[in-house]
Amino acid sequence: MGFIKKIIWFFLYGINCIIPKKRTRILFHSEPSFSDNAKALWEYIDINFKYETIWIVDDDDLYHKMKQKGIGVYHNNTFLGFWKIFRSKYLVTTHVPVFIKVKANNQILINLWHGVPLKCMGFLDKTESKKALVHTKFFSDKTDFFITTSAIMKYALISCFYINPSKVLVLGQPRNDKILSLNYKVDLLENLLQVSINNYNKVLLYVPTFRVGYGQRVEGEKIDIVGCNYMRLKKFDYEKFESFLKENNYLLVMKLHPIEEKYYKESIEAANSSHIKFLWTQDMQENMCFLYDFLNLFDVLITDYSSVFYDYLLCNRPLVFLDNDIEEYKSVRGLIFDDPYFWMPGYKVKSLLDLQKALVQCFSNDIYIDKRMKINKLVNLYQDDQASQRISKLFS
Repeated sequence: MGFIKKIIWFFLYGINCIIPKKRTRILFHSEPSFSDNAKALWEYIDINFKYETIWIVDDDDLYHKMKQKGIGVYHNNTFLGFWKIFRSKYLVTTHVPVFIKVKANNQILINLWHGVPLKCMGFLDKTESKKALVHTKFFSDKTDFFITTSAIMKYALISCFYINPSKVLVLGQPRNDKILSLNYKVDLLENLLQVSINNYNKVLLYVPTFRVGYGQRVEGEKIDIVGCNYMRLKKFDYEKFESFLKENNYLLVMKLHPIEEKYYKESIEAANSSHIKFLWTQDMQENMCFLYDFLNLFDVLITDYSSVFYDYLLCNRPLVFLDNDIEEYKSVRGLIFDDPYFWMPGYKVKSLLDLQKALVQCFSNDIYIDKRMKINKLVNLYQDDQASQRISKLFS
């Protein structure tokens, strides 16, 4: 079966090589569909240029919603979808799409990616298989432009993907244009959460990074990915934490990794808290939005090793890092830098009590302002809302 698939992909590649391309057509792809850097860039192109833009998506409901709004959209891995790919001069993505297997030399693939690294990826990721790394190198060779945010992040990505340095361009991330444009989408966030954020003293955001998949084992122990311990803190007490949020009138908004959401959903919905709300990927897709549409509305970001904190630095607001498993994470997957704490300009917490103390201190004595500004300069060369404008010059 594997041999037959290779023959099919080679056949499709051959067809793509001989089909003429429309120089004014840009095809977009992202994971999840219609989100992240690709969506942000598409919005800019759609408003400011006369290019023909089309999307390849997986979700059937999203397909129909986009169709109703007059957006050029096609299903992934369909005959018509492949035909649109074959006729497109430019291919824009945030991940490693399947259609990279058929990408022809007369097409330009622009990978915006979906963040900059603190955790190891690709060839530096200790959990990657040899087969996956072969695919990673294939993807690197096929990529024409890989977009990042600073010289340091450029060299990190070169190490992760073994990509030609001349392909990696420091232009900034289109999704960060939304942070800096000050276009606050309060109504959209409140509709998703079904609460008014003005009723709370502070609105907190928790975004953890992806962990090893459900049911897999790390050093002989199964990953705890069920129950109410969303924060992955030792001896976490959900009721105590909720009481703390109520006493301070804080709203905690959680955005889990799309792959992990389903393992928490049942227990989350059963809790039904007025001070803890969740942003579900499916809900955001139904509303055709993503996290960066309202990231600048939150007063503090809580994370572990997710690269979202590099982007949130542009807001110059407090950061809290849950680092209770940092040694385990370093040994299993790995972190890019020898001294990861240097790159984490915020409070480090290992317990529920530490977390509560850190949150109070964030709003009474923010001691990390200077450190945040220092790291921000290192990871975000451009601190403006012009990333999409700079990237758009590649379409010529």
